[in-house]
Amino acid sequence: VFFGVGLGLALSSKVSIAPLAAVLPLAAAVYFFRLSPQQQSKFALVLLRNLVLGAVVSFIVFRIFQPYAFSGPGFFGIGLNQKWFDNLSSLQAQSSGDVDSPPELQWARRPITFAWTNMVEWGMGVPLGLLAWLGFIWMGWRILRGEWKTHLLLWAWTGAYFTWQALSFTRTMRYQIPVYPTLAIIAARAIFALWDHRAK
Repeated sequence: VFFGVGLGLALSSKVSIAPLAAVLPLAAAVYFFRLSPQQQSKFALVLLRNLVLGAVVSFIVFRIFQPYAFSGPGFFGIGLNQKWFDNLSSLQAQSSGDVDSPPELQWARRPITFAWTNMVEWGMGVPLGLLAWLGFIWMGWRILRGEWKTHLLLWAWTGAYFTWQALSFTRTMRYQIPVYPTLAIIAARAIFALWDHRAK
């Protein structure tokens, strides 16, 4: 329910956060495979129910806080508002470089490393930025070593969202804001892992 509320509010303010919806099913899958076979058969329907509940709650919250997305006229008029959709399509065309929009000319011929360099140098700062991405690499290595149940959720969301935005035409630093908190957590995990290794 809390995830549904958060997702609905996030979508109401910025629809490009839609990939966040995949985090809940991924979290449910990780939790499911942590259970014993007996517990899996017991909790499978519970997890499915919770996923459906999260989806319903997020839709209701989105319906309340982004009424322009719907044609109405009443609350239960949930048909798509074509004008709202057309406005999003126009904005997408401008930010993708498909149309000649003067503010977007600054993104022409940016190197593929631009988003990463900008984030490390200016967004997070070099010490935290390098630690976070070294921690990200370490976490990927631990996943390959079989510790995916511990690290996959955080690692997959951070890597997938960052890559998606980094490869887009408009590689502005603010579009990476949704992964700043997870990168900070990854940096903290790296510090604790180094501390534990030192203690051994």
